[in-house]
Amino acid sequence: GQIASVTMVMVVAPMLAPYVGGHIETWFGWRMIFWTMTAAGVAVLALTTLRLPETAPDVGVSTSLLGVFRAFPALAADRGFIIDVVALAMTSASFFAFIAAAPFIVGETMGRGSDVYGAYFILNALGYMIGNFAMSRLAIRVGTARMVRIGLAISFVALSAAFAISLSAHWTPLTLFLPLALNAIGNGLTIPGATASALSARPELAGSAAGLMGAVQLGSGALATIVISAAVIVWPQALMAMMWLMLAVALLALRFGR
Repeated sequence: GQIASVTMVMVVAPMLAPYVGGHIETWFGWRMIFWTMTAAGVAVLALTTLRLPETAPDVGVSTSLLGVFRAFPALAADRGFIIDVVALAMTSASFFAFIAAAPFIVGETMGRGSDVYGAYFILNALGYMIGNFAMSRLAIRVGTARMVRIGLAISFVALSAAFAISLSAHWTPLTLFLPLALNAIGNGLTIPGATASALSARPELAGSAAGLMGAVQLGSGALATIVISAAVIVWPQALMAMMWLMLAVALLALRFGR
């Protein structure tokens, strides 16, 4: 529940960034985007250095980098941890694929500008916030594991509809982003739930678990980005097919892995 609440606040920036970036590119050119990012980065670094206090308790115990890596085999042998990481990695990778391919589809396949993409992307971010809000309110009552399954089921239904629509003559920015907004609601349930579940699998190894989980999550996202960047040029609907397949893998992992 707490992770979902934090994520709900964090998603505000990704929600606004494509919209603001699209208008910056339209009005001032793409180079201005990098100047804007540089200014924002300097401001965040200054605020972090000056205003963010240390939150970790001083328990007088230090862990070497080698000790962190030594915990990885124990985590890899934990069935519950692996299943949660697979669900998290597949869900995150599908989102990375969407981020990589959707601007190309909206711009090249549908012939719309980057400002249009940014405006419609807000639907996706709002859906994710709704999922986070629901998770923060229902996790204790319903249970984290069940909420993850509900989230994956919602995403699977949404992506099935999105894939079917992409094969029709009615594929527009609206029909692209509406079902993906529903998918984002599912992601808003799955990602914080799977994260919390993975970290609680071995509480004494939470630090190593977070590192390994993050590496798998980002590595899967990077691989998905590489694959979809090549595939979408040949077949734009490959984005929907790839996202659907990754969610199917996550569902199968939860169904047969427990």
